[in-house]
Order: sequence, then structure tokens, then C-alpha cells
Amino acid sequence: MATPQPTVQPATRPAPATKPAPVAAKPAPKPVAKTPPKPAKPVGPLKPLQSFDHEIELAAAQFSPCGKYLFAAGTDATLYRYDVEKWEKIEIKGHNAWLSAIAFHPTDGRLFSLDSWGRICAWNCADPAPKAIWTREDAHKGWAKHLAISPDGKLLATCGADKHVRLWSTADGSPVMTLAREKDKPAHDSVAFTLAFHPNGSALISGDLKGQIHEWSLPNGAHQRTLDAKSLFLHPDNINDVGGVRRLVFFDAGKSVAACGANPATAGFVTAKPVVLLYDWSTGKQTGQLQPPDVTAQDGFAFDAAQHPAGPLMVAASGSAGRGAFWYWKPGDPAPILVDRLQLHCRSISLHPDGKRLAMIRYGAGGGNGKKLDKEGKYAGNPCTLKVFEFEPPVKA
Repeated sequence: MATPQPTVQPATRPAPATKPAPVAAKPAPKPVAKTPPKPAKPVGPLKPLQSFDHEIELAAAQFSPCGKYLFAAGTDATLYRYDVEKWEKIEIKGHNAWLSAIAFHPTDGRLFSLDSWGRICAWNCADPAPKAIWTREDAHKGWAKHLAISPDGKLLATCGADKHVRLWSTADGSPVMTLAREKDKPAHDSVAFTLAFHPNGSALISGDLKGQIHEWSLPNGAHQRTLDAKSLFLHPDNINDVGGVRRLVFFDAGKSVAACGANPATAGFVTAKPVVLLYDWSTGKQTGQLQPPDVTAQDGFAFDAAQHPAGPLMVAASGSAGRGAFWYWKPGDPAPILVDRLQLHCRSISLHPDGKRLAMIRYGAGGGNGKKLDKEGKYAGNPCTLKVFEFEPPVKA
């Protein structure tokens, strides 16, 4: 029987290749105009470095002479110390009332603090957990306002709402002298707000609510003369007294004096135009004033000033909500070199010993004055921010 042969399928011829449809040529891309890079946003002379929020007001902030610390005085009876390298904060207790002012010994590392009830404390700045070296109670009856340290570091001067100006030993807080123009009368006729020692230590000046600046010779404490700053005071009715000399600063190596304050417009506390009056120390005569031409009665007061090593004065001004500014102004020039209105509610300024960093207290817009204690029994104080800037002084064109 024959073996069946396998069926062989005929080879299938592949289908002819189909030519692809012609593709329309793409138009050449249009050249894209290159947008020039945007210039870097100018930062300005005040470049933020650090910012510390506080729930309650700070009355003052200062760098220590050694440059290692920044101290701030709170109305919560607390001193705050910031390490300038690590920015670590510690709280220092020892007061029972709102802190009014702080000042440093020029050479030995001590800090002195004054509260509104008249307690003075001395501290070693660098102690890991500072404790008061000595304490003086009741330096003043009524609100104690300010303190200053003599250039040689031996004397501490204080003033307050009791109109008195007193001198104390920085060694132990013992009383040295109570200054007076007349026997058994206070140094001033109204609230004494501020003090400053002459750089050579030969005199002390004190300023008050009614615009009087008294000079006291040292070491005998005799009253020498009175400089007129009455333009900083307003008595609009039988109830309110508004204004006053808020800060006194010697500059140009003691040849001149700056008196910070305002030209009050009404009985309202912040309805005033900030101004700094300038005096020649040798004659006691006013030589001019610093007041930007566009200030209004909502800009408030010039609260603090300090001279930059380059010569101009740095001024902190504060007023109504959203008002105030930082000024940089060379005395004798008709216009400021800088008015920075981004720095609202400036109350205190301090230049680091390196001349490159600036500390500033800026108040918040909210207010706690007159409010009741909250549910936790805390006072709703005015919030503020302690800011540290790198400061590159602008050069006048």
C-alpha cells in the first residue's frame, strides 16, 4: 500500500508594499524673541536677618558692648537675652513690673535694668542663668522712666513721673545724689522722661514732658542751664498734657544734642508730627530740626535716635496703625538720606558694635491697653517684633 504524500500548500506571494502617503512639510519654527532676565528686586539698605515675635510690648532693646548678646526689656517684667551667634533666647526674671529701660556698663559686662515701680537691678550679662547682683527698691515714687550709665561706669542716673532725677553707685546701688534746682523741690516741673550723660562725663542732661532740658554739672550735681524744647509740648485743655522730650542723645563727640519728640496736633496721643530738635552744646541754642516734609499728624513721635559711625542720625518713629518710619539723616542736610516707611511703629534702635547690624523694636497694630485680663488671667498687651537687620547705609547722591 502506497504511503500518502503530505499536502504542500502553494507559497503565498506577499502583498506589494504600499507607499506611505506624502507628509506635508512642517513650517519652520518662528524665532522666539528672548525675554531679557528681570533685574533682581532691590533689597534696600535694611536687609532682614532675624525676627522674634513677642506677645507683649518690649520697651527697649540693645546690643551688649561686647557684641555677643542682644537684650530686650519686656512689659511682662522679663529680660530677654539672645545669643547673637546662635540666636538662642533665655528669659531672666527679677522684676515685678513693666520694664522701662536698660543700659550697659561700658567695660565690665554688667547690665542695669529699671522697672516702672522703681526697682533697679544689676546683672552679669554672660552668666549662663543670670541672677541679680544687687537690687535697689523704690528708686522713684510713681512710674520710673529711664536710666543712663556714666562714661566711666561709676554712676547710674534715673528719672521718672515723680519729676526727680537721681544718681546711684553702679557698684552696689547705693544712693549718691538727688538733683534739684531748688532745695526740697524735684529736678523738673513735670514728668522726667529721659537722661543722657555727656561723653566726657562732665554733665548730665534730663528732659521732661513740658519740653525743658536741664543740664547738671558733675560731680557736684549743680544745675547749669535749661535748653528750650517747648515746641515738643502741647497743653490743649485743662485735662491733657501731650508730647515731651522722649529721648536725648549726644552726637558728634558731644558737640551736639538731639531731642526726640513730636509737634503735637491735638490732645490725642498719636496725633503728632515726629521731629528731632538739634542743639549746639556749647551755646545751648537750637540749630535746626529733622522732620521729613511729608510727615502727617498720624506719624506720631520720634522715640529713639543713635548716631551711625558714618555721621548721620538713625531715628525711630511710631504713630497710628500703619504709620511710622526709620530715618537716616545727616544733621545739617535739608533732606534725609533715607526714610524707610516699611519699618512701621519703630520704638527702639541699637547698632551692633560691628556697625553692620541694627536691632529694632516694631510694635504691632493691635492694642491691649484698657482691655480686661483674658480667660487665663493674662493681660492682652500690644504685640511687637524684635527685628535684626544687616544695615548698609545708603550714600547720598
